[in-house]
Amino acid sequence: MLENVVILPAAGGRGWKYAVRSDARKVLAVSARQYTRGEDFETVVAELFNRYELEMTVRQHRDGRWSWELSKAGRPLLVSPRAYASIKSCGIAVRKAKRLIDGLARSERPA
Repeated sequence: MLENVVILPAAGGRGWKYAVRSDARKVLAVSARQYTRGEDFETVVAELFNRYELEMTVRQHRDGRWSWELSKAGRPLLVSPRAYASIKSCGIAVRKAKRLIDGLARSERPA
C-alpha cells in the first residue's frame, strides 16, 4: 500500500508535500502542509498507520462547495485535493479516502 503515498515537491523545491492516490492513480488526499525536513514528513506518514484519534471533518465553504480534512489530536494531516459541488460527492470522496487509509493501517508499518 505504500506505493499509494507519493512525495511531491512544494514551494519551488524548498519543501515536500505528499499525496495519497487510489490504485487508479487518482489523488484522493494531499498533506495539509508542506515539510522542509524529511524526518518531519516521515513522522506524519507513520501516523497514518496508527488510526487511533483520527478525526474526519467535512466543511462547507462560503461558495457552497464542500471539502474534508483528516486530523489527529487537532493537527491536520490530510485534506481533500479539491472542493466538491455537493455534500454527496464529498461524502463519496471521504469514504474512498477512509478505505485507503484503513488499507495503509493494515499493511506493513514503515521502517
